[in-house]
Amino acid sequence: MKKYSQWIVGFAIILGIFNVTDTNAHASHNYSARRSNSVKLVWRKTMGKHTLMTKSGTLYSKHLGSKRSYGHALINQAVVTTGHEKLYRKAKKNFAVYYRVVSVDGRYSGWIWRGYLTKKSGNVPSSAQPVTSKPISTNFIVPKKSKDHNYQDSQKFTKLVSEQMHRDGYRQSQNLSAIYTAALSDLDDWTGTLTKSILTSGFGEEAGPLKLQPKDLHFTYSATGGKVGSDTATPMLDSWNQPVIERVLHTSGFNSNTGETGTLVNDLAKYLEKELNTHRAKNFYLVAAIGYPGSLMDAGWPDTSGFGISFHFLYSRVADGK
Repeated sequence: MKKYSQWIVGFAIILGIFNVTDTNAHASHNYSARRSNSVKLVWRKTMGKHTLMTKSGTLYSKHLGSKRSYGHALINQAVVTTGHEKLYRKAKKNFAVYYRVVSVDGRYSGWIWRGYLTKKSGNVPSSAQPVTSKPISTNFIVPKKSKDHNYQDSQKFTKLVSEQMHRDGYRQSQNLSAIYTAALSDLDDWTGTLTKSILTSGFGEEAGPLKLQPKDLHFTYSATGGKVGSDTATPMLDSWNQPVIERVLHTSGFNSNTGETGTLVNDLAKYLEKELNTHRAKNFYLVAAIGYPGSLMDAGWPDTSGFGISFHFLYSRVADGK
């Protein structure tokens, strides 16, 4: 068990130091004040969700400030509209309409000139139904690998889910990260159940003086059969397998044999966001494992028990601060 606590402490420390950012943040490197100033906004509105096809084109931020070029990826890409804006092009003395779109697989989003879009023919695939969020990743693949690679997959999976929640308006808490890491670093003998008393032991010199107090802390974790542990209920920490994932999270496109996760990233984010909304909380810290068996207990050692995920989820209404 000591091996487990060392693994999860290292995992928590690494997760705690990354900053959650929008996956389109790289577009800021392509920002052009000249391009943005070359147009004048006439109006910007939301619009109905229509599935269209891209002929080609480039995606921009609103008002064309940042350029998000995906090259050939935007040829024959199915997208769903969520908004539109009319711009006056000062040099050409004419107008252009841009649509705000999200690709049906969730990988691309931004504003594109209407002339690059065409109506989609045939039936609309289920994944192209009206988009209610901004999914940042779909079909994250986790093949059967060595222990170390499963560890890396768990890091990436946790980061993707946390980033999705950040995009949806929630905040990853460095204070909760410090509390979690401090509590686990003292554990030489791990029983597998994270309790409120164990977590609150992280309030002290190692976590530092915090505005957050033990009474402000809440948490849930994955438990057997799709159940969750919480402040008051403490079943054994356990992985959720494919039937549980499909039943509890309603994940589609999931294949436990190939490691294809379909809509799992977005589905887990939405599931955890419901918990936050119930307690009117915005601040969270997530540690998750994914793989074969995808367990926080055994550090992701490959075995024949099948694909799964598990997680620890801390949250609070109290924002970071001293």
